[in-house]
Amino acid sequence: MEVNYAGRVDMSTLDWLGRAVCTIYFRGCQLNCPFCHNYTIIDGTTMVDSSELADYLSDASLFVSGVVFCGGEPTLQKDALIELAGVAKSLSMDVGLNTNGMRPDVLKTLIDMELLDFFSVDLKGPLDDPLLYGRICYGDGFSDEELKQRGEGCIRNIRKSLKIIEGCCDRVEVELRTTVFPSLLTPEHIKHMAEEVP
Repeated sequence: MEVNYAGRVDMSTLDWLGRAVCTIYFRGCQLNCPFCHNYTIIDGTTMVDSSELADYLSDASLFVSGVVFCGGEPTLQKDALIELAGVAKSLSMDVGLNTNGMRPDVLKTLIDMELLDFFSVDLKGPLDDPLLYGRICYGDGFSDEELKQRGEGCIRNIRKSLKIIEGCCDRVEVELRTTVFPSLLTPEHIKHMAEEVP
């Protein structure tokens, strides 16, 4: 199986708080957040065979206790993500995922297959403000009505992801996070977001 692969970090202490892990980055994302810090890996194609990454995980397992799959958005490459998470588990590595929460079906599959030990989900903005959510996720270039519609779709998906999270907190470590982009999010927004989370 081929993976649209963007690179790796051999040892990270930032992607999973309190852990030393390796990080594998997948290309591609369905969003276009204006503040994305990984914008350089969103577009383009760099295909590698998943066996190369499986070999890498085998070597990495000698030095780190886990792997975090990041992006871009790893859930867009569902089959490759499931395969590599399975490889990591077979090597007694813990598995983490950083996701934008737009594919709750993939999140549920990974949890049901017991392939996740940790995931961090990006909460982009208040869940009762679809126009703002759309603006944060897609930037300029759309009318307010289009941004509102897109924001509504994002919020539906993130709510489903949050519901899944609620049901597995006893067995999977969870982190919700956001990027504070001052021209889009105010301290009041952040406070409101914290109150919205179950």
